[in-house]
Amino acid sequence: MRRLCLAAMLALSALAGCSAPAPTASEPSPSVSRTADASAPAPAVPASAVPAPKSLAGQWRVAGIDGAPLNEPYGLALSADAATIWWEPR
Repeated sequence: MRRLCLAAMLALSALAGCSAPAPTASEPSPSVSRTADASAPAPAVPASAVPAPKSLAGQWRVAGIDGAPLNEPYGLALSADAATIWWEPR
């Protein structure tokens, strides 16, 4: 049970990290370097880019944590709604 809780906490932290990476020191912050110019074209999005989900609500199977596969004799599934992420048993 302790390993399952640890795996669930790691999975939750992996899901919490699903956001755009922060700018590096060599990249200026968009709020500092860019001005609001309506005539400037929007930056092109690569065709291979996967759009971010609008919501995490639903059922999720954890296949890996931090890029490493979850090679355990059991599976890890998470459920989510608009406010909470949980696993069974609650």
